Amino acid sequence: MIYTAIDTFYLTDEQLTNTPSRKDGIDEATETTLRIYGCDLIQESGILLRLPQAVMATGQVLFHRFYCKKSFARFNVKKVAASCVWLASKLEENTRKARQVLIIFHRMECRRENLPIDHLDLYSKLGRDSVFLFFEELGSGLSCMTARSLRDDFNIIVF
Repeated sequence: MIYTAIDTFYLTDEQLTNTPSRKDGIDEATETTLRIYGCDLIQESGILLRLPQAVMATGQVLFHRFYCKKSFARFNVKKVAASCVWLASKLEENTRKARQVLIIFHRMECRRENLPIDHLDLYSKLGRDSVFLFFEELGSGLSCMTARSLRDDFNIIVF
């Protein structure tokens, strides 16, 4: 039997105003801009990956929940957004391979920075570094969120 208490699901006003990013010196306007940018990345990548809107919404929720516990100064917005898309696709049972997510984010970055869109060879040094950084960010940040934080957020007790 599984019991859940949704008491910790909602954030208090104090938690919303005293985020880890603010403690690291990021002002409210910059934090809001970074949150909008991350959600925009998730939405655009979801469209390019042909994911349902529910997956993109789940990814955006994961993104916001992650940055309620972690700081924008310590975790890269693009890497966390890519990790949220990949994790949301798994949670919503509309899976995409990490390779597909990395390629889409690489192309989006090239297009946003007006660079020539080149093929990301995942077996090249750049590709291996991208894969390593993706899973490092996923491991260091979202593993905390998936296991501990989801357990803490919902107070899940399994008997």
